[in-house]
Amino acid sequence: MPARKISFRRAARQENPVFDEAKVNELEKEFGEVSSRFLGGAVSGDSSKIWKRMRGDIERRFGLFKSDKIFIVATGMLKAGKSTLVNLLSRSPLASPIDFGVDTTLRPALIMAGRGTEKTGIYRYFPKTGGGSADSSSLGSRRHQLENIIDRISGLKDWDDEYRKAVPLELNKDNLRDVLCAPASGGLLPTEPLLVVVVVPDNGESLLSSHNCAIFDMPGLDSVNKEIDFAAYNKIFQECSLLLFVQSSVAPLNEEACRYLREIGSKLDDNTYRLVHNIMDTRQWRRKEIIAGDIDRQRSRGIQDFMGRLSPGKIRTLPVDSANLGKAYDAIFNPDDIDAAGGMTPEKLLSESEYLVFERNLRDDITQNGKDKHDRQCVKQLWNAFLDAENGIGDRIAALGGEIARMNDEIDALARRKNHILDYGTKFSGSSFIAGEFSISERLGRRIAENLADEFERLKKDEPFCRLMERASRGKQVRLESYNEFLGAFIRSAEEITGRLLCESCFDDAVCIVSSDGGGSERKSALHLMNGKISEMKSADSVTCNPILAFPAQSETVQGFLPDGGKLPMQRAERIRRKANPRWWNRGSDVVTSDSMNGDRDEIIRHYRKQASAALNRSIRGMMAEKLNAHARECLGPLAGETQKELDGALKARDAAAGDREAFRVLLGDLCAIEEKIGGILQ
Repeated sequence: MPARKISFRRAARQENPVFDEAKVNELEKEFGEVSSRFLGGAVSGDSSKIWKRMRGDIERRFGLFKSDKIFIVATGMLKAGKSTLVNLLSRSPLASPIDFGVDTTLRPALIMAGRGTEKTGIYRYFPKTGGGSADSSSLGSRRHQLENIIDRISGLKDWDDEYRKAVPLELNKDNLRDVLCAPASGGLLPTEPLLVVVVVPDNGESLLSSHNCAIFDMPGLDSVNKEIDFAAYNKIFQECSLLLFVQSSVAPLNEEACRYLREIGSKLDDNTYRLVHNIMDTRQWRRKEIIAGDIDRQRSRGIQDFMGRLSPGKIRTLPVDSANLGKAYDAIFNPDDIDAAGGMTPEKLLSESEYLVFERNLRDDITQNGKDKHDRQCVKQLWNAFLDAENGIGDRIAALGGEIARMNDEIDALARRKNHILDYGTKFSGSSFIAGEFSISERLGRRIAENLADEFERLKKDEPFCRLMERASRGKQVRLESYNEFLGAFIRSAEEITGRLLCESCFDDAVCIVSSDGGGSERKSALHLMNGKISEMKSADSVTCNPILAFPAQSETVQGFLPDGGKLPMQRAERIRRKANPRWWNRGSDVVTSDSMNGDRDEIIRHYRKQASAALNRSIRGMMAEKLNAHARECLGPLAGETQKELDGALKARDAAAGDREAFRVLLGDLCAIEEKIGGILQ
């Protein structure tokens, strides 16, 4: 009986072939130009890795046009006859195990004819593990490795020992069942293999030999084997030039199988499908015309079920063949089991099975349309690769947008943190220490007085004042002009000595503070007051201020507190004598005595002791605030520097992400332009 076809439209495809080699070569060149722009660092980091993977997928799809290997995928429900069909097409009972009542194919297998370097046997390929830059156990990695093996089988790559290839097994029933029907738990399968390749003897009559085909024998779509990761093997369906869906009246499609087929169908060209209706003869005791009617109804219902439930809007054309695969199997492989008493012969049984009609139709289809199918599928998968890349780039653009938003938040937070740290370098001013009266310590006051008294005596012995002192010591009259010159020299020395002693003194020894905080009065050192401010900062913000150290017990000199090593502003005592005894300056009749000179000395010493405290009161608040701020800057400098490095890094990463996003936007536009041209080929 001839094969039944639904809108096969073969002539239309031959008149208007899909594949235009020149057009594909032109698109490949255009893609190469687009790709080359992104090999020079247009994107970086993870973005570069993502683009390399996408580029590799597209480049691989361009390369598959050069392969002349026809991949056929046999799929269907459990016990629909897939393995039987694979054995028939291979002309070998050892291509795929068959049995009653069990799931005979627990994992995909690729069936090939032994030719050249491909020797008969069972080959197990295991996933590459360890030493790789990517996670070899991930779904994407397993798919990539599977593609490399398929490319090698297609003749597009040389074998490079990249994958673990176990020692080939002898092709026999026991080994075949152990490898394809048993769970991976040791023995021949220490782990789940990436792919099993069964190389059967080269038979000139088989489809594998005559038409350079390889067949993927897939597990049943309703298989209960949990080790099978169908998602990982979706790629197998996309590699096929022809998908044979084996359907029988006793294995109807369930909803899970329909869902899976719809998912697969979205990736395949409509021209790829071919429905094989496996006739199951039942109730043989009935009249032949009734049995024939049952078989016709099986065909009709099977076709309607497949077409209607899978997606009538997607698959509009589908060649359908019917054959009794069980009869054909016995006729070819078990001729001695046929009961000849009823006049049945292997030849007659094979004729009744209608298998030879199906196989002839399949061979004719591959001969006349195999290249067309292959090219159409290559174009479809190339288009899918571009769509996947566009979707991936769109996702990456969206992800980069999210990353940039997150980075901007991080940058704002780091900038605020840096400013917060830097604020401690200007946190205090003179008003921060307003609740305190400053004066020099008693010890420093005595030291100033002693040094000034010594300086007074020294000046008395120096020229030009020694004669003046001699006259005064004899009670003779001294010119006030000369005496005032002496006092002026002493005042200048006193100012210099006082300033030097104050600046050379340790700050904490030089300054005493009477604090009126809290309503009471308490004498404190300057360091005590400043360290109290540090304690307040640490209490309010321990995270930031923890690096700020307390001032040591012996601080640096007062000179170190003055801006740029300056001096304290002290008022000179030039007019003391005028205020204390005005007549000295107005009349020349008075006599300068030792007592009056000592009185002038003591007055000037008291003045400079007071001036030391007055100068501190005028300057110390600002000096302490500046010193405390400088100390905070010094201690927090490393923290501010680290924060700035983080900020610089975040800005650099944000700019890189923004650059990647813009580059991907340009790339997306370029890929969309090429994808539209590929879509034009598919029309």
